[in-house]
Formats: sequence, C-alpha cells, structure tokens
Amino acid sequence: MRVALVITGASGLPIAFELIEAMKDFQLEAVVTEGALEVARREPCTLDDEGCDLIRELARRGVRVHLTMSSPLASSSRAPDAVVCAPCSMKTVAAAAYGFADTLAVRVILNGLRMRRKVVVVPRESPVGAIELEAMRRLAEAGAAVVLPVLAFYNRPKSLRDAVRFVAGKVLDALGAEHSLYRRYLS
Repeated sequence: MRVALVITGASGLPIAFELIEAMKDFQLEAVVTEGALEVARREPCTLDDEGCDLIRELARRGVRVHLTMSSPLASSSRAPDAVVCAPCSMKTVAAAAYGFADTLAVRVILNGLRMRRKVVVVPRESPVGAIELEAMRRLAEAGAAVVLPVLAFYNRPKSLRDAVRFVAGKVLDALGAEHSLYRRYLS
C-alpha cells in the first residue's frame, strides 16, 4: 500500500513515528509542514529522544519527504492509496474541511478524499468546541476517518508507549491494515 503520512504542526510527533515503525512494509512518503518542523524543534519526535531534526529522522528511516507544492503528491493523478495526517493540527483540519488547499498537506488530504482513497486524520487538540467539531464532522462526511488520540484502558497500557501504540493501531484499523500494536477488547 502506498501511503502519504502528513505531519503537521500539532503536538504528538511520537504518534507519527510509531506509525512509521508500524508501516515499514508500506510504500511510505511524508509531507511535512513548517509547523511540524517548528514542533520538532521544541518536542521529541519519539518517546526516546528530547527533540530532533525531523527531516533527518525521516530520512534515517528511509522515508521520502515532500515539503512544497512542487511535489508529485500535489496532483490528484499521483494520489497514494491512503493518506494519514498524524498529528493533525486544527488548522489543517479546518482547511481540509472547507477545501482551502493552500498547502501541500491540505492538497494531499483533499486529493485523497476526491479520489475516494482512505484518509485518516488524527486531530491533536483538546478540548474541542463547536467549531472544531463541525470541521471534523465535515471531514468525516467527506469520507475521512477521524481518529482522536484518546486513552483506552481495556488494552491494559503499562506505559506512554502503549498509549501511543494504541492510537497508531486505531489508525491502522481505519486503513484496514493488520497489526498487533494493542490488545483487542476482550482478548
């Protein structure tokens, strides 16, 4: 499966890197926003670091990075099989919900939706109000799966890594991809 992982300027980069690890067998390309680069300067990329050079970390993992509208991913004729936006800023959610494709990140999400590909967004904001809920509802009605990065306890998490793996597993569930990132309910 060819997947575009859109990484935006929301807190939660460890979710993106857990997904990269889980999607090793996929053809994975990353779309990185300026906001994501800023977040990476202030927060860890993984649960094992203090902060990172996001582009270098993606390259180290063999992930091709796209930064501008000159990317082939900007064209719907080059839309991947699936698009995952994690972490997804509310700015990106709102822009995609209202069709405002002023960035490569939003353009890739909209291409996925218009081509009826699997699209998963992981909005990283709390609390949310009526405006944010409306934007997420619009994306869901357009065909996106909205996976909120919330805690679960039926999987008996022992660490923050278990919580992050649960969210990554829910993203893979939305893609229809097999995984063993968390223990299923009643198993």
